[in-house]
Amino acid sequence: MRFIAMRKNVANKVAKPFFTKLQIWREEHVGIIALNNFSQNFLDEELVDQLSSALTIAEGDERIKVLCITGSGPTFFSAGVRWERIEDLKGFIQKTHALASILLALSKPTVSLVNSHALGAGFELSLLTDFRLSAQGAKLGFPEGRLGYPTVFASFYILNKIVGPSVAKKILTLGEMFDSQTALQLGLVDMVFEKTNFYGDAKTWVSSLANSSKILSATRQVALNPLEFRRALDLEMIYAMEISEKFKEEGLSELRKAREKVALSGEKNG
Repeated sequence: MRFIAMRKNVANKVAKPFFTKLQIWREEHVGIIALNNFSQNFLDEELVDQLSSALTIAEGDERIKVLCITGSGPTFFSAGVRWERIEDLKGFIQKTHALASILLALSKPTVSLVNSHALGAGFELSLLTDFRLSAQGAKLGFPEGRLGYPTVFASFYILNKIVGPSVAKKILTLGEMFDSQTALQLGLVDMVFEKTNFYGDAKTWVSSLANSSKILSATRQVALNPLEFRRALDLEMIYAMEISEKFKEEGLSELRKAREKVALSGEKNG
């Protein structure tokens, strides 16, 4: 009887779903990963780990030709990091760096479907994909910037490649947030669709990438220097460790207010 009980316990542990903070599925040749971590889709240690695993699974699925990342719920693609809940900053950033490396090494075209606001590390995550499609009314930015919080996906390097050093510095140090149309003008997103049919319009656009994997992979290799990117990751870690105690205590209230303000603006526009 004891042996049977042990087998049942093992079976229960095995049956427990691994993806508890995201959803992953395929629609024809398009793979979709939806962040699903409460209403703000915060990027915590578990979600980052699960996202890395989901990307690896999708990469190995030959039926998937294009891979999309989006957020569940109407309010946020992702509000970024809930800094007060990060107990091991170094370990967390090691995980985000591993995720960034996986995402940039994928052989398949990647697209961020920014269904609503993308802030902080959520905004950073979107920058790592080949393309970004935004819903009308979404706001994008790094409100942590003016508070001295660190990036976690080496965005000072990635943003330099996308919008140039001048705009990148303003985004990451002034904490300015941009509406979807301004983001389009700056090159932070590639297309803006009405929110009412966002996923339908986005899927039509994404489908055109099904045969673009080789050229996009080559474009990434030319655009991103592996040694420079590695150096950027190292510098990011050094900076985060230098200020780790400070940012846990300062700016949290202001950051929460910034997120709440953005969320409320979305409700009014909706």
